[in-house]
Amino acid sequence: MKLGLIQCDYVPALLQTEFNDYPLMFERAFSEFDTDLDWTVIDICAGGHDVEVGDFDGFIISGSRSSVNDSKSWIIPLLNLIRRIIQKEVPLVGLCFGHQAIAKALGGQVFKSKTGWNIGCVPVDLTAAGKSFLNVSQQPFLYAFHQDNVAVLPDDARLLGSTNVCKNFIVEFKKGVIGFQGHPEFDVAYMQGLLDINIANLDDKDLFCVEKTLKKASHSIAVRRFIVNYIKKINQEIN
Repeated sequence: MKLGLIQCDYVPALLQTEFNDYPLMFERAFSEFDTDLDWTVIDICAGGHDVEVGDFDGFIISGSRSSVNDSKSWIIPLLNLIRRIIQKEVPLVGLCFGHQAIAKALGGQVFKSKTGWNIGCVPVDLTAAGKSFLNVSQQPFLYAFHQDNVAVLPDDARLLGSTNVCKNFIVEFKKGVIGFQGHPEFDVAYMQGLLDINIANLDDKDLFCVEKTLKKASHSIAVRRFIVNYIKKINQEIN
């Protein structure tokens, strides 16, 4: 299965020695469910948006420290690429920033949260549709590290899960197009690393609460498995 990783940021320099960069992180995180995954990295930040969409079985959009509302030169090409992928009916999954980018590309709205950062291993309240869609019965916990939220969903989007500070946390935008505000590609060590280099953004009370949540077990592995199987399922239905 040929997957395109649309890379929208790089692992912070202070963490690259320990964690390398996102392409390797994604390969390690997802390939345990399919050893034949064939990854192509599309470095959108470096102008890598001239992609033959139909050559791929699916795309995953990474997170980013940027905002989809920034005026950076690669944001508009990214939104256009998302629209081309959806027009070609190629499965598409957005994670955190990628989730927000899909929403904006389809006419939704993304704003900075009034409650500030949402960081930690957070519980997700699934809708009835979300429980059925994800095929889970228990409440999942996922890693989150964001300030922006999808505030207004595009037309025809279906809400699957919310957190106490982010209503539109898991969304099926269209058939074959799904977004997670969380980071199933992260593990607890990388979350702690990100927290360590962002301590200045949190006061002591918030820092204690966040670190406490990281002791909870995340359901990242189950979500990764779901994403791989979801892309396969959509391709089988199309073909």
